[in-house]
Amino acid sequence: MNVLVWILLFLFNSLVLKWILSWGGAKWISRYWLNVFVFGLLFSNFNEEQVKAWALIIWFVFTLWFIVGLISPQYRIFNSLIFSKGIY
Repeated sequence: MNVLVWILLFLFNSLVLKWILSWGGAKWISRYWLNVFVFGLLFSNFNEEQVKAWALIIWFVFTLWFIVGLISPQYRIFNSLIFSKGIY
């Protein structure tokens, strides 16, 4: 996968997680039925603070994965899932 695509994917993911953490996304997700799609039926009754905690943990994990993917391109999992079929 191209480094530029890897960076753009991380930036998009960061923007979504920033929306959840700071711009009212956690309230929106915890209030509406979208909660089931984000967390599944087991955790579908997350409140706003739990959604923010989940987003913070996911952001931390994705940031570590992004750094490892920058250093070692073989760890960019999207390389084998999307880009091996000749889409990009």
